[in-house]
Amino acid sequence: MTWSSLVPPIFFYIPPALWPAEDLPTYADQNWAGYGLGIYAWTVQTYLKLRSAGLTCELTYQLPAEGIVFCHSNALRAAALSTTAAAAPRRLLVCMKAESPLSAIAPVHIVQNPIEASPSANCYYIPHWPQPQLIARDRARAIALNPLLFLAMKII
Repeated sequence: MTWSSLVPPIFFYIPPALWPAEDLPTYADQNWAGYGLGIYAWTVQTYLKLRSAGLTCELTYQLPAEGIVFCHSNALRAAALSTTAAAAPRRLLVCMKAESPLSAIAPVHIVQNPIEASPSANCYYIPHWPQPQLIARDRARAIALNPLLFLAMKII
C-alpha cells in the first residue's frame, strides 16, 4: 500500500449557479478577471496552485459524495444545502470562509484572518493568495505615498 492510495480524493466545488461563465484560467498566476471575486480567488486559484504543485485534485460543479471537498462560503449558500444533505459519511466539507460567518454545515473552516484561527473550533488560517500581475511596491520609496489608482471589476 502506497501513501497516495491512502489519500482521499480532493475536490474544489463551485455549484452550477456560480460556475464561471467565461473560460477558466489554465494556471494560477494568470491575470484572470474572475480572481476579482473571492469565490474564484479562493477556489479556482487554490485548485490551480495545488494541481501545479503535483497534488491530484479536481475542480467540479457537482458536489462529490466522498472525499475532501473545499468550497467557498458563497458556494455553500448558493447550493442551499441542508445539514442533512451536507452530511455524508465519506465526505469532509472544508469551508473557505472569507468574510462570511462560519458555515453550520462545514465541520472545518479556512479563515483568511489569523485572529479567527482556532484549532479547537476547526478554524485554520491560510493567507489569501496575492492577486496575479500586481506590481510589488518599490521599497526604495520608504513610506512615501504617491497617487494611487485602483481599477475594480465592472459590475453591471
